[in-house]
Amino acid sequence: MREVVAETPETVFDTVDGRISSAEHRRPVDTWHRESVDLGDVFDRLDRDGGGHLGRTEFTEPWIHSWAGDDPSEPGNRLRGPVRPRL
Repeated sequence: MREVVAETPETVFDTVDGRISSAEHRRPVDTWHRESVDLGDVFDRLDRDGGGHLGRTEFTEPWIHSWAGDDPSEPGNRLRGPVRPRL
């Protein structure tokens, strides 16, 4: 499953300039929610090396955790913004 899930972020990453800025991360999140959402410290938690941009691994690993992980404390679970309770 990991390899299948990884195909999407790998493809997305291949279309950018080799790094993803906070603004580039925010754009699809807001699109996903159809509104601007408060991301809090999500980007900083994803940017594990503190470089101000997400590299391939910093982008791909959280994506995998977001879609196929089982650890609720992983930052990837907030990759698409805040976790909203189910109604």
